[in-house]
Amino acid sequence: MLPISNSGAGRAAMVVATLGLLVTACSGRFDASIGKNGEASFSAKAGLPAVMAAKLRALSGMSASTPIFDAAAVQRTLLVRKGMGRAVASCPDPDSLSVSATIVDLGALIASPDLSQLLHLESAKGVSRLSISLSRDHGQDILALLPGIDPGLVEALSPPALGGGDYSKEEYRQALATILGSKSMPAFDAASIELAVTVPGAIVASSGGRVEGSTWKVDIPLLDLLVLDKPIELSLSWS
Repeated sequence: MLPISNSGAGRAAMVVATLGLLVTACSGRFDASIGKNGEASFSAKAGLPAVMAAKLRALSGMSASTPIFDAAAVQRTLLVRKGMGRAVASCPDPDSLSVSATIVDLGALIASPDLSQLLHLESAKGVSRLSISLSRDHGQDILALLPGIDPGLVEALSPPALGGGDYSKEEYRQALATILGSKSMPAFDAASIELAVTVPGAIVASSGGRVEGSTWKVDIPLLDLLVLDKPIELSLSWS
């Protein structure tokens, strides 16, 4: 079901399995804090269990000491963005990635051509509103937010969200199960991206997620994010 040509089937199957292991076992969390004067900061962490990391390296021919994540590429991509301040990306160990950054002008960052289609920030009458819109219409913009990922891996996995066909969520899941094996799918189904945003005022409205004090938390299932058969629309407003 995945669009893999016969001429490259062997290599592509290995690439899909490799990325599949990474996606299935990887956990991710993104924490952001928005300041009162247009500044912000965020941290992100991702990790891969040792057993899965070992399988990934074996499949791709990597040495045991080679980092799974490309921290240098992540850091370079962040630092060249308008509105960014300090950004540091590192691999605490070969199987994980840690990122921390400060944003001196959140409005300028979000106004970037690729981000403006995904994020929107506005203020009126003492209320600020942040909205997030993810859909297949802006797949290439989403792809631009994934620094350090081998384009060949993305092409082989062909997630519908990034322009890899118009498969439904169940069709894409079945395709992955054929390659990854049915035993891998429960973990894949349970995988999600955790997002937490803390704002400098009282939260007055939100769409999606849950509110805990001045923090808005959202869990996005990984399969939903890879397929986007239905757009993901989220928003948060605070005074």
